Amino acid sequence: MKKTLLLFLVLIGTGWAVKAQQEPHFTMFMFNKQMINPAYAGARDALSFTGLYRNQWVNMDGAPVTYDIGVHSPMAKNPRVSLGGLVYADKISVFNQYGIYGQYAYRFPVSSTATLSLGLQAGVENFSAKFSDLDPRDPFAGDVVINQDIQGAWLPNFGIGAYLSSENYYAGFSVPRIIQNQYNRDASPGATDVARQFRHYFLMGGLIIPLSNVVKMKPNFMAKYVTNPGKNIETPLSMDYNMSFIFLDRFLLGVSYRTNVVKNNDSFDAIFEMQITPNLRMGYAYDYTLSELQTYNSGSHEIMIGYDIAKRIKAYTSPRFIKYF
Repeated sequence: MKKTLLLFLVLIGTGWAVKAQQEPHFTMFMFNKQMINPAYAGARDALSFTGLYRNQWVNMDGAPVTYDIGVHSPMAKNPRVSLGGLVYADKISVFNQYGIYGQYAYRFPVSSTATLSLGLQAGVENFSAKFSDLDPRDPFAGDVVINQDIQGAWLPNFGIGAYLSSENYYAGFSVPRIIQNQYNRDASPGATDVARQFRHYFLMGGLIIPLSNVVKMKPNFMAKYVTNPGKNIETPLSMDYNMSFIFLDRFLLGVSYRTNVVKNNDSFDAIFEMQITPNLRMGYAYDYTLSELQTYNSGSHEIMIGYDIAKRIKAYTSPRFIKYF
């Protein structure tokens, strides 16, 4: 199985990458919207910090490990304008990818209760592959296609997004990286047989349904789609369905199901979030693998921590603690 996973990763790193989703995916996407959509910047009406760690497919050699840290805030002189910054690192076997982005969002009311935000982000990413770390006893290590390390190159990119939110619902659409850079800088600009970044499209939404004075239901979803115009091959549509319940406006418990149109099922997930204070929140998610990889790993773990700094946070008026969106 180790060799099978390595082959899969090698294919991602070469011109066969057409079926790979390069963007890191997160079970707690509803708590990590800044990573997916630049228009989310400023949505918490505070100077907000969020960090997330994901360890995927525990006990499987070369499995993905991802970190991201984001900060964003409305501007004091013009609250309609928000700025943010985002850094992330994603490691899969001998492949490493890093990114740093600055974000700008402009928010304006579309009704007495709803706000629409339009966002833009720009930054650079670095991709490298250290094939020299492969075990020389592995047959793939002698492949002439991968016998040289890929030196990291900083690739510029930009993304766009829109985010609509109110007291009881949210919806967002984004394309975090629009430029389909080639990782090999020496390849011809129009080449279709080299590894490149592929454009990812995200659609997400959720709403609050009060069930009582104590419990609220919060369903969420996220759709992820990738195209590869160079070879006219499309990555399967991936869907995350989540159903969460908020207790006492302070604790959240939820379950998620991830699927795509080819595998039909991918994972079943459990999510917990707690608003420890009006400013500090923490979350944890566990993924139980449903695919053929189930036999070879012990699931996936995510940990999230967030902190808001503000003299007055509109969303945290007593007695509510959790900011829904």
